[in-house]
Amino acid sequence: MFDYTPLPSDGCQSPTVNEPQDFAWNSNWQELYVVTTGCRGLYVYEPVQRVEPVQLSGQSPYRLKYAVGPENGRIANFNRVLIDRRGRVWIGGQPRGAASLFEYHPGHRRLGAFSHPGAAALHRYTINDLAEDHAGNIWVATTQGGLFRINFQKNTVDHFLRGDEFDGARTQIVDLVCFSAAAEVPAENPANTGTVPPEEQVWFSTREAGVFCFYPLLNKFIRYGHQPGANTGLAEDYVTAIEHGAGNSVWVGTASRGLHRIPLGAPANALLPHYTVKNGLAFNSIHRLALAPDGHLCVATEKGISVFRPENQTFKTYDESDGLADTYLRRKGFRWCTSGEIFVGQTKGFYSFHPNAIYHNHTPPVLAFTGFDLFGKPYPTEKDLNVQPEIRLQHDQNFFTIHFAALNFSQANRNQYFYQLGNIDPGWIAAGNKAEVSYTRVPPGEYAFRVRARNNSGVASADELVLNIIIEPAFYQTWWFRLLVVLALIAAIIAYFRARLANLLKQEAAKNELNRLRALKAELENKALRSQMNPHFIFNALNTIEALIIEEKPDAASALLQKFSKLVRLVLENSQHPKIALNLELEALELYLQLEAIRLDDRFTYRIDIDPELEKQPCYLPPMILQPFAENAILHGLRHLRDRQGLLTVRLRTEPAADGKKYLHCTIEDNGIGRAQAAEINARTRISGKKQSLGSRLTTQRVELLNTPGNQDYTVEITDLSGTNTTGTLVTIRLPLVYTDRENRNDLNDAMPIHT
Repeated sequence: MFDYTPLPSDGCQSPTVNEPQDFAWNSNWQELYVVTTGCRGLYVYEPVQRVEPVQLSGQSPYRLKYAVGPENGRIANFNRVLIDRRGRVWIGGQPRGAASLFEYHPGHRRLGAFSHPGAAALHRYTINDLAEDHAGNIWVATTQGGLFRINFQKNTVDHFLRGDEFDGARTQIVDLVCFSAAAEVPAENPANTGTVPPEEQVWFSTREAGVFCFYPLLNKFIRYGHQPGANTGLAEDYVTAIEHGAGNSVWVGTASRGLHRIPLGAPANALLPHYTVKNGLAFNSIHRLALAPDGHLCVATEKGISVFRPENQTFKTYDESDGLADTYLRRKGFRWCTSGEIFVGQTKGFYSFHPNAIYHNHTPPVLAFTGFDLFGKPYPTEKDLNVQPEIRLQHDQNFFTIHFAALNFSQANRNQYFYQLGNIDPGWIAAGNKAEVSYTRVPPGEYAFRVRARNNSGVASADELVLNIIIEPAFYQTWWFRLLVVLALIAAIIAYFRARLANLLKQEAAKNELNRLRALKAELENKALRSQMNPHFIFNALNTIEALIIEEKPDAASALLQKFSKLVRLVLENSQHPKIALNLELEALELYLQLEAIRLDDRFTYRIDIDPELEKQPCYLPPMILQPFAENAILHGLRHLRDRQGLLTVRLRTEPAADGKKYLHCTIEDNGIGRAQAAEINARTRISGKKQSLGSRLTTQRVELLNTPGNQDYTVEITDLSGTNTTGTLVTIRLPLVYTDRENRNDLNDAMPIHT
């Protein structure tokens, strides 16, 4: 299929290397032009008439006529050769002497530098490519020199160095094409939209900046390049080749990311068709492109030649097995010529072949499973996988290899496989010509493994091959086990909270029981104190009645006895309850004060003042909480007065606190002799400290017992009043204000009137 023609190595810098860089066929002279780097430069070949192929005859299809170099005899470094429509032969390369662009005259076999007054700037740069536009102008692509145009109509050499994103002084232009079909300028570009003449569309590829479309009449460059983070634009900016495409499009080959197609008029941020090894391309590193007359695109890569067929979007690759000695085609010529052949550069020679003469295998490959391995060892199945395509595995049998094959024996190494394991692979995976695939740590579940194939000519298999793989879950991965675990967890949580709740209730019950026992203890102690206090009060009252009888005051004794009996009844009734209504406490207090006033011959008077709020809403307080302090004021303060009338004042009012509670604030004030002088009198009369103020001492102990641990709601404070002409004692009692329920309220209006 590939016919080889050698190149001479005489006159080269290295006698072992003479690699063609470009080819051109001169139909007028029936000559093939081959340009090289590092040798004579231009080699002229003529075809050889052969009866048998070169593989049988041993004869090359082309014979060297002669070689032509620069006029100065130097080594040539040519990159491109172009024959324009006028028959002129143009050769471009690296600057040698004072020229980089040459003209070859076949009739004279002479190679001369292009001469023009405006060509001085052109000759300073290395020429990488040459192209002719529709008007016959020659476009020249350079390294760091931008674009040049040789305009024969105006006899000028035009230089295009910068524009928009294009900076020719910093860019190496690699490849160049001119279109002969009109196209639309993309509307999103600032240039005026509309159809422009075909000769005004020049496309060129660069090594660093992607692809540019240049409109000379508008002086407008449009760049198609890589857009990081997006799936639009080119896959990379290093573009190695560019070529015409069928249907008004441009083919773009990249250095490492495969092949693109740019439709004419597409915006710079368009989503461009992209082809890689996953689509059947031989290799993603592309070096040259050549378009055959039938629309097939030939792609030179580092692993051979791939031919793309647009009609079915498939690739066919040619490599060593087809007779291509060197598949590494970097920096080697690759060109379709008007002779109908494609020429491929090799070391010290070149190949030629006719694309239409390539055999095409139209038979779709038939697929079959050839084996199944488990942990690297063959796994026996009850039936052939092609008869019963299903395998059941245990949960720990999740490392397996599937073998398959395409029953196509025409260049079987060219078969291409594509596979996908459902729910594991995100899409179809290109396996190349590897007819097996391995999977590891596949979770339990049901999977469908699918495989497709293409034969050596890129024809796809008619059907997919499917293998159902079922991996049974372990018992702890089943739904019923997970449900059991969830239910057990819920039961454990419920049991924990029930135990916790029972423990808290038990602690709360123990706490309540402790508080109840403490309250019971306090109540018992209060009752004990009241039982001590009541006889003490009765003893004092009987002493008073006895004194009246001795003094022969029967009327007073009788009145006093009536009041005393009523007081005793109240005291006995009130002592049966932990708390009594305020009116009952005040009634008992007033009876006691009346008795004491009678007993002491009215040497003192008393006054009881009540906050109106307390009269509106009755409240509760411990019984006999005020009387002992009034008794103490009379016996130790007011009784000893000789120079003035005594006065005992009892005041009751509500007092709000910062914590939001309300308290009953009681004061008992007398203008007696004071505690200090009373102590002196008691000392002289030999009244022991144990008997002194027994009632008030017992009441103070009661108040302390009423306070719960950590609380000081009940307080008693005794203050001595002193001044220039003032003596006496002030007792301040603070009690929590407790209101009765509506049905248990005692009407304060039923209390005895308050007298002074």
